[in-house]
This record gives sequence, C-alpha cells and structure tokens, in this order.
Amino acid sequence: MIDNHRLPTEAGVCISVPSGQEEAARRRVLIFMNETSAQAKPAGVRYRPGRVGWTTRLLHAAVLVLTFHLIGPASAQPAVQRCISLVIGIGNYQAAPKLANPVKNARFVGEALRSLAFDVDEIYDPDYRTLAHAIQAFSIKAQQSDVALVFYSGHGVQVERENYLLPTDTKLERERDLLYGAIPLERLMDEVSQASKLAIIMLDASRNNPFVERMSRSMTIAGHGPMASGLARVDNVPRNTVVIMATKADQVAEDGTGEHSPFATALQANLATPGLELSLFLRSVRDDVLKATDGRQEPYVFGSVGAEPFYFHPRPPSRPPVLGPMTALEVSDTAGLTPLAIGAPRSPDGESLTVRVTGLPRYGEIQVDGRPTQPGAVFAADGIAGATYKPELGRTGPVGTFDILVEGSGGSVPGSMAISVVHPDRPPVGEPAGNRDEPPALGAVRADRSPVPPQPTLATPDATQQLAAQRLAMQQPVQPPQPEAPKPSPPATPGPDATPRTDAPPKPDAVSGPDAMPRSGERDCPTCPVVVGVPGGSFVMGLGAKDPAALPQHRVTVRSFVMGQSPVTVADWNACQAGGGCGPAPRMSVAEDATPLHNVSWDDAQQYLAWLSRAAGRPYRLPTEAEWEYAARGKSSTRYPWGEQLGVGLANCADCGGSQDPRAPAPALTYQPNLFGLYGMSGGVAQWVQDCWFPTYAGAPQDGTAREARGCSQRVLRGGSFRSTHDDITPTARNRYDAPVRYYTNGFRVARNAG
Repeated sequence: MIDNHRLPTEAGVCISVPSGQEEAARRRVLIFMNETSAQAKPAGVRYRPGRVGWTTRLLHAAVLVLTFHLIGPASAQPAVQRCISLVIGIGNYQAAPKLANPVKNARFVGEALRSLAFDVDEIYDPDYRTLAHAIQAFSIKAQQSDVALVFYSGHGVQVERENYLLPTDTKLERERDLLYGAIPLERLMDEVSQASKLAIIMLDASRNNPFVERMSRSMTIAGHGPMASGLARVDNVPRNTVVIMATKADQVAEDGTGEHSPFATALQANLATPGLELSLFLRSVRDDVLKATDGRQEPYVFGSVGAEPFYFHPRPPSRPPVLGPMTALEVSDTAGLTPLAIGAPRSPDGESLTVRVTGLPRYGEIQVDGRPTQPGAVFAADGIAGATYKPELGRTGPVGTFDILVEGSGGSVPGSMAISVVHPDRPPVGEPAGNRDEPPALGAVRADRSPVPPQPTLATPDATQQLAAQRLAMQQPVQPPQPEAPKPSPPATPGPDATPRTDAPPKPDAVSGPDAMPRSGERDCPTCPVVVGVPGGSFVMGLGAKDPAALPQHRVTVRSFVMGQSPVTVADWNACQAGGGCGPAPRMSVAEDATPLHNVSWDDAQQYLAWLSRAAGRPYRLPTEAEWEYAARGKSSTRYPWGEQLGVGLANCADCGGSQDPRAPAPALTYQPNLFGLYGMSGGVAQWVQDCWFPTYAGAPQDGTAREARGCSQRVLRGGSFRSTHDDITPTARNRYDAPVRYYTNGFRVARNAG
C-alpha cells in the first residue's frame, strides 16, 4: 500500500476516504430506485437506446436531495482527492459459452486499484437488473468524488455505431432486445462523468462473441445489414472523460492464453509502475499490449482531459541531494591549479543533479572541467569533483568563498568553501608582520582585502597619499619595498601589469580656476562620511563626448564645493539606520562595511541626506551633474581621468581587467584617486546626481546648478558601474533611471556647498 500522507494531492493522486454516511445515502437511493423502476413510464415517452431518459434524470434529482440531507453540502467533504472505482467481470453467460478470464481480469485490476488508494466496488456475473443498479449507485458516489473509474471485462457489441455492454442474462435475438438486456455505453459514460475532475472507463469487451452472429442474422432479415465486429468509435465522450478500449474500433481483442487477458495484464503492470502520468500510462499500456500480441492488438483511447496531471501511482517525493563537507582551502600565492577536493554530490534516489555557481572568491580563478567558471554557471554534479583554484600572485589573506547550489528534483542544497592565500615567506599584504591581533592602523588593509574605514578624526595629507598607494598596490603583484609615496603630485605609479599613466597637460579651456589640489579628508561629525574640498573653476562639459546625450559641449563655471571622498558605503548607511534616519540596508550580494552602498533609489539617497544634514548640522545634497563631471575629470581633459587609454586594473568595470567581482562593486577605496582626491568616480557604482533627466544638454545651466523640471520622474546617473563596459565609465557618460526605483548597480555620493 502507498503511504498516503506522502502523496501530493494537488498533483492529481488518490487518497482513500472511509465510507460512512455516503453509503447510507446509497442504500436509501437504491430503495428509491427499486420502487421507481417498478412504475410504468408515462405514455408517449419513447426511450431511445444510448440516451439518458426520464427515469435517469428523475433518479439524479432524487440522489441530489437525499445526498444533501444525509451527508451535507459538498463543502463539508474532506479537502482530499477521492478516487472511486467499479470493476465488473462477466463470464458466466446464460445464452453463450462461459468465458474463463473476465472475472479473473476484474479481480486482478480491482486489487491493483485498491492498492493505489481507490475505493473499489466489485460486481461479478451480474444480470441486467443488478448491473443497472450497480452503475446507478456508482453514479451517486461519483458525484461526491474527484476521480471515478470503471473497468469492464466481458462481452460487448455495437449496433448502428452504438456500443452496448452485455450482462449474464442477455438474450439478443433481435435489435429491440437491446432495450431490455444490454447497457448502453453512453449511459455508463454519463454516470461515470459525474466525478468532479476525471472519469476513466476501461473496456476489455471487444471479444468475438456469438451474440454478434445472432444479431447479424436478425438485422440482415430486417434490412439493416450485418453487425460489425468489436466496438465502435466513441466520439461523443463527455468532458474530462477518457474511454480506453482494449483494441481499435471494429476489431476483436484477444482473451489471452494465460490467467489474464493481454489488456488486463498491461493495465496491472503499469498501475504498479510509479511515476506514470495518465497520458504516459495510456501510451505504455498500448506498447505492452502490442508487444504481448505481436502487433495484432492495439489499445485505443477516446476522449479529452485538461492539463492537470493525474498519477495512479506517483513517485514518493524525491529526497534532497547530499553534499559532502567542503573543507576550507589554504594555498600559497605561488601555487598553480590546486584541487578543491570537493566530493561529487549524490542523489539518494539516483536522479541526475546539477551544480550552480552562486559565488566566487574575490581574487584568483575557479576552474571546472578545465575552464574558468562564472557566477550563474550550471554544470553536471560530477564536474565539481575536478574543480580547481588558481591563486593570484600577491593576493594573500582570506580571498572569499566559493559558493555552489546543488540542485535536483528533491530540492537544493547550498555549499560554501572558504579560501585563504598565504605567501610562503611573508604575511599577507597590508597585514602587520608581528602580532596579527593588533588593530590595523589608518590606511591598513584587512586580510579579507576590504579597506579599513578612516577613523573619525581629521586625516592628514600624508595619510591620504599612503592610503591611495596601498589601494593601488592591491591591484598589482607584490613588489619589493619601495620608498614612501611622494606628496600629492604626482600620483602613485601603477605596477608593471598595468598600462602606464599617460596624462597629458590639460588642453586650453579644459579646466581653469584656482589651485584644485585636494584638501585634507575630514568629517563633519563622527558618523559622517569623509569629504574632500573641490575648488571652483570652469570647464567644457561634454568635451570629447560622442553620445548625443552628452552634447552640445558647453562651458560651465562651478563654484567651490565639498564632495564625498568615495560613494556612500554600507557602513555609512548603517550609521544612518542606527541614528533612526534610514531603514534596513537594501539587498546586496556583498555588504561589507567598505562596500559602496548599491541597489538604492534616488529617493533612498534623499532619505540618507536628510539624516546626514541633521547629524552634521550642515545642509547636504547630491552633487549636480555639472559638479559631478567637473570633479570626475580631476583637472584632466583626457578620455579617462588617468589618460586616453583604459589600462589594466585601473577602475572597477566589467572589462577593466584585473580582479573584478561581477557580484558587487569593489571596496570604496580600492582604486587610485583622481587629482581631487576622489575615489570611485569611474565605475564601481552608478551615482545618482540631483539633476532631472533631459535627453541633451540643450538649454542646460552654465553656472553648475542642477537642471530641474516639474514632476520629474527620472534622474541622472553618472560614472558607470562594476557591470558597465569601459565606454560607460568616462567622465562624460550619462545614464538615467526612475527616481523611486532601486537597481542593483546604483549608488550615490554626498555633496554640500563650501564654507
């Protein structure tokens, strides 16, 4: 027997319901039907074989009344799917030779259905009256059931394309004998189709029987022509009803030489096979019968059902995959491909599994099947056993985790492996060589490669330059100790694998004004972000742009202002939340303190700025679009702030080279600042500015103020993001988004007026 509580009823499977009051209802209705059948039908009413007559309709009305009073309305029934069946076996015919297999076929199929939680009624060798009453009683049960099934094994005939089932007392000498001695198949279909979801009729009745010969002689004499063999096509099948014949229309089915007919044997075998949806079940029965009869007999199906699946014998729910331990990996930065030693996941049910990559370490490379993998990649579970990690020279310390999701029909199981890289001769870059438990100093780098936020005190120019040099060093292989980085000018030199800086002197009229050297980083309050003073000047906005949205070029004069040293970080937002000014941080794949805040809307930025203004005692705002481009250029007039060429590993974008994490922006102070001392102006997060979006600069202000419009719904984004290409991280690149809507690449930085 099936463990019923494990069966998903919503998938179309059966759950047995103990009989109770509905049985009492059936007995009461049977008494009523016995009394009604003894009455004469009204004069002038002609009963047509194969059609539902007045008696049937009257009985249906009585059934509804009695059922309601005895077992209540349908809503009171258990919220389960009830399946019922009526199995009929007729072999002991009074006017024909006895058939050996029909009763055995019916018992055989009935036991199979009972084992599948069907409520089975059985009737063997009934006469006409008994068979008619059994079908009527079954109709009553069908009205209270979801699935109703009838299996019939015995003789059947067709007359003028109408099919009839023959009880034991049938004596067919003439056509009118069908009215009193045979059950029309159409009446049976009408009764069984009372089930609320699905009706199934299985007919093992297309035998070569003597009644056909007798009726043929009678009908030939009457001028109707001889009867056809077997059963006729069934075209008027009720909705959600299926009729399965043991063989094609007008053909004879075999009774078999064994204990059961080929059709009954195939039904039982497939009822016992788990996981066959009804349509596949029917096709499998067909194939088995064809094979058993060497192609002589082919079952046929008539009817139409909906898309809701039904299983006679559903598979038990699949169990979740099993994934072995993923032991943390520690490897030298000079090592080559190192096996991760992850055992292949397995399915307890022997099903195929896949592995989805959900996260990669920030540095180094994971390879599966000899090829670098990416987040979102899916491969066969066996492939994970050969996965390897290739460290990046000079990247030491914890470099992140390799995260996977093993998926199968039984669910999914996550796995994660922490990876650390060590140098054989020295501690990780930026980590003190002595006591590693000591807190890092200002400008130090944590072992997980995220920067340590500056302390809530004024940072000196020397500290700022040291921090910039250390961030640049994170993008390059470890070099022998170098002299201390020089004071503000020129900026730190990239490592050997980066494209040399090719800054050219500013073109005439590119940027003019007072000295634009960066001021010392400072905070307006202990929990405020670090800001940098940007001296005023003038520049040509849109210089070098080819995108029509960044044209026409026009000269803009900008007053001195103060701007966030980096985009607002997760730590900055958390401070706002702790101060009661912001809600929880938005969902982010990486949300470390130094991670630039992303997945925020323009409205979110306004919420943070309102809190910051209260905390700092100064009115903060977003930079205007002109201020942002002026600051991003950093006194340059080249394509990028560092020169005309993109270089390698100089910014955080999709094709910028170096180590790029496609899940999230790099820590805020990772890359070299520009000549104003601003970090992350190229890539990282796309930054909201104050301006409303206009498709061109036509009519744009020339005094550096924001361009506004009444009812503005879209705001400008500048700088590109970690998912942008190199063309979208130039100082002139423009984008837009709906102001109230969050997007996972969008962030912002703060600004205020100077003084």
